[in-house]
Amino acid sequence: MKKYLGFSIFLVVLIVTVVACSKKAVVANNTYPPSNGAGSNLFPFKAGSVWIYQDSLWDSTKTLSKVFADTAYISNNTLRFDLANGGLLYNFIDPKGVFGSCYFGTSTDVNGNGIIIELDYGYSKPYIFFGTATNGDSSIGTWKDASNAACTYNYQQFAFTTSTKINGYNCYKNIITTTNCNNINTENFVEYVSPGVGIVRLENWKQDTTGINKPLYLDYSQTLQQYIP
Repeated sequence: MKKYLGFSIFLVVLIVTVVACSKKAVVANNTYPPSNGAGSNLFPFKAGSVWIYQDSLWDSTKTLSKVFADTAYISNNTLRFDLANGGLLYNFIDPKGVFGSCYFGTSTDVNGNGIIIELDYGYSKPYIFFGTATNGDSSIGTWKDASNAACTYNYQQFAFTTSTKINGYNCYKNIITTTNCNNINTENFVEYVSPGVGIVRLENWKQDTTGINKPLYLDYSQTLQQYIP
């Protein structure tokens, strides 16, 4: 799932095709090689493990338009990203959801906080998908998209220390905010991860371009219903 030049979902003849993983990546400046550090319990990587999600789509009128089951799993494929420390990335396959086929690993940041790394198919550099914070809510990364010379987009990722319970799972939260050159928050991506379980919920909030105040509205969610280790 690329970081994050917008998040687009298209419905074609009742087939859901999620395009986020095929967009150009914005490679964050906070990349780390995988290791067996503090982040190793954030996302269990075992071939054959299954995550069953319920995905929901809302249309431009903020009406729930589509709900469907989405099953993801860890395949037998691994990628040795860094030979020096022996770190592995594991192939996460999510055919109907936002990830498609990508690779995840765990590591620690410069402060020793656990992080989840993602490497998207066809790209050579991983980035921080999710981070934790131990000393209060904090920003864990910033980056820019200057591909549009007329308007640079700024991204900032925040980690929160307070846990939230979703479908019985105790989760920690990250928010990635998108701000345009006019300092307008145009999109947010929210991630919930439960240690020992992995990704529990994703939310994409998009700007309502029809309203006067142009608030963000929930456009897509992917919520874990069952985890099978």
